[in-house]
Amino acid sequence: MKKYNCNICGKELAENELKNPTEIKACLGYGSDRHDTERHHIRWCADCFTKLLASCKHETQVSEFTEVNSDDYDSLDINPLTDKLPGIFCTVCGEGLVQIDLNHMFDLALKIESNNIKNEIRFCSKCFDNVIDSCKANSFLGHWD
Repeated sequence: MKKYNCNICGKELAENELKNPTEIKACLGYGSDRHDTERHHIRWCADCFTKLLASCKHETQVSEFTEVNSDDYDSLDINPLTDKLPGIFCTVCGEGLVQIDLNHMFDLALKIESNNIKNEIRFCSKCFDNVIDSCKANSFLGHWD
């Protein structure tokens, strides 16, 4: 079996962590402060994922995962003063997501189910930039065309 490391702390993932991986594959569009057009694959070990959950400002447990598509938000009334989408927040920092987070960041959401508990973490571009920058093991896969 191929060996993988947690991108956050760098430790080798345990066999049970590989069977049900906590990971996100993302193609970042424009709107990222530091990672425009980059592709990343980030894996979390159980300890780092627990720390991520503990740091979230919004509740992460959900009864059902949400499937979000930027087309779903074309009809929403966006606040013209803040560019914020109504009722949609970055789970990590608690800030309202702006339209660019959905249109250009391809809905960065980490959806994990373990022991019948569903956790969904939605990232704004700033928080996802911070996750990438905190990686000890390289997550960069290249640029998209």
